[in-house]
Amino acid sequence: MNRVLSWVSHHALLVVFFVLVIVLAIASPTFRTPANLINIVEQRFRAGGFPISLVADQNALVRELSAPGTYIYSGVQMWNLPPEELFEAAVASYASDADDVIYYCYGWAASELIGASNGAREAAAERKSC
Repeated sequence: MNRVLSWVSHHALLVVFFVLVIVLAIASPTFRTPANLINIVEQRFRAGGFPISLVADQNALVRELSAPGTYIYSGVQMWNLPPEELFEAAVASYASDADDVIYYCYGWAASELIGASNGAREAAAERKSC
């Protein structure tokens, strides 16, 4: 019994957290457990893909974690998206901390996507200068 009380006293915050989660899960049917949050994120991704802000966020993180002088290339998928979204993804990539952009899945891309990102580098430079 002493060992249990000792463990609880050293881990009181953890115990309180788990008790709170259990009480909220029982009391509120809309309470979001971590599993529910993962499902919500997955559903949002499936419905609309990653937000365009993810490009800059992830490239900034890679730049921060990389050694000085490391070249960073941002990948842009060319498959299964409309031309305007490809253009926006390319602009976001060029405007980010990446050194350049790599396009992939172009073998599966619709023909209207070839050339859809023309002018993205210039648009990104304009966006950065504002």
